[in-house]
Amino acid sequence: DNPGGGDDGGDTLEYDIHQLDSAGGAFSGFAADIDGLGTVVGQAVDNATGEGFAAYWDVTVAADGTATSLLNLLPNSSNAHATGVNNLGEVVGGRLEGSWLGLYWPSASDDPLPLPPLSGDTDALPRRINDAGIVCGESKYYESTPEGPIYERHPVVWRVTSDNNGNPVISGPFHLPSVNGTAWDLSESEADGTVTVAGNVWDGESSA
Repeated sequence: DNPGGGDDGGDTLEYDIHQLDSAGGAFSGFAADIDGLGTVVGQAVDNATGEGFAAYWDVTVAADGTATSLLNLLPNSSNAHATGVNNLGEVVGGRLEGSWLGLYWPSASDDPLPLPPLSGDTDALPRRINDAGIVCGESKYYESTPEGPIYERHPVVWRVTSDNNGNPVISGPFHLPSVNGTAWDLSESEADGTVTVAGNVWDGESSA
């Protein structure tokens, strides 16, 4: 029940759950984000080999509520997963290559471009992308020491624009004003270009 809905003090939330296409059971995995057009992104894991791929599903919902979906693997996405998609079909995610490499796919048919970490950091983990090409996430420093691992997570944004030939140009990352934290999601741009970013920071304890 939604306690804030309706004059009677509560409305019943109705929903259906649909399993995404698994290519006949060949893949398992998870969904991470959905755009306004019904494209879902996440990771598909080959059940025969255990290898994971950044994936997207085109989801169609019929008038009677029946949902169908089709699994597709993003190009050059071995050992990768997708975390965000916007309404223009641009996808972000990451690949584990000893450290995390941030990735940006201009479209579902393009090879990915790297989203780098901050200077001195080891990992980049993009989380979401809006229609203005602004990406939020984290840049992380990791070091293994005899006393134990050292972590520092820095909330960041990247910006994807286009040059005169329409080729993507990646700027950043830009460190948001917090020493330790993650930027998890962001809004679309307001009329004046303002974007709101949501996340959490750690300063002895976690705060949103």
